[in-house]
Amino acid sequence: CLEKAKPNALIVSRVIQYLRDPFAMIKKFLEAKFDYIIFDRTSFIDAPDHKIAIQKVKPSIYDAVFPIWFFNYEKFLNLFTGEYQVIAEFDAFVASYYEVSGTPGGDKGFILKRI
Repeated sequence: CLEKAKPNALIVSRVIQYLRDPFAMIKKFLEAKFDYIIFDRTSFIDAPDHKIAIQKVKPSIYDAVFPIWFFNYEKFLNLFTGEYQVIAEFDAFVASYYEVSGTPGGDKGFILKRI
């Protein structure tokens, strides 16, 4: 896709926090040099560092457990420093506030523009 279509934007919605190594994927995003990267419904926590937790899906939906990353907002955005600037940020339309083991968090989104 990158070679044939040459997209100028990437949308990452409710997925990065479920990857085994989200930081390796972010490195690939940076290497692709998209003009815009749009994150939506990304999980953040008010803690000094990123945290991995276990998410338990409500049995009424389906029975499952998943590892999930909760990112420190500043450290996450710092991964893009020098290459992208934040041109917009917003709370996600659902789950804008929750607690993870008593620590406040919430899902956010933002739009990054290549510098």
